[in-house]
Amino acid sequence: MNDSSTRTIMLIDDSKVSRMFARDFIQQLHPAWRIVEAGTGEEGLQMLDSVAPDLVILDVNMPGIGGLATASLMRGQQPSLPICILTANIQSATRLRAEGLDVDFAEKPVTRERIAGILALLERG
Repeated sequence: MNDSSTRTIMLIDDSKVSRMFARDFIQQLHPAWRIVEAGTGEEGLQMLDSVAPDLVILDVNMPGIGGLATASLMRGQQPSLPICILTANIQSATRLRAEGLDVDFAEKPVTRERIAGILALLERG
């Protein structure tokens, strides 16, 4: 990952606390990066084209459209967009659905190490 390049990360989670922790860890690791937040899948989808994120990190269980449905719609609009589910919902059915969408999967809680691992997805291109 190159800190000199500007990246945009989209965080989608109905938990303001989870977004706050993720934002703080991203800013610690990459202070120049832009972070955009949405509290629902619908919000994230509405912002997708205008924000043009390099990576989307989203929760599964949210009011309205859930994270897996959001990821599926985003994948349809931008097939190569790196997307990572970050959730406490670690059931095998959730993991399998994420895998079927070609979406990465990480377990909550939000930690600096977990965020660093997710940001490494950008290196894979």
